Amino acid sequence: MTVGAFTVPLATLVLFIEMNAFRNVSFYDVAQTFLVGGCASLLITLMLYTIFDVEQLDYVGAFTVGFVEEESKAVIVYYFIKKIGKANILAGLLIGAAVVPALRLLIRLAM
Repeated sequence: MTVGAFTVPLATLVLFIEMNAFRNVSFYDVAQTFLVGGCASLLITLMLYTIFDVEQLDYVGAFTVGFVEEESKAVIVYYFIKKIGKANILAGLLIGAAVVPALRLLIRLAM
């Protein structure tokens, strides 16, 4: 299960690294975003779960889980875009693609 949840986001990350035509985001920044961003996104997700309580996994609970996880990823991507200082579409896609596989890996390992 872990390999299946990790394969497509990692392949997308490699695609966006290769598509970085401007070469304005270094591999070090991508690796740092992958490692630090995944852990920070997991921490923000856990903090948001204390605010938005999910008792059952019905329609409302599933919507809440999706909202919390996506918002935590969005906060981390926004932080790293501002930190790195590269505010264009390809850099945003690359940084966003670096956060997603790390968060998925950490969530799968926690299960």
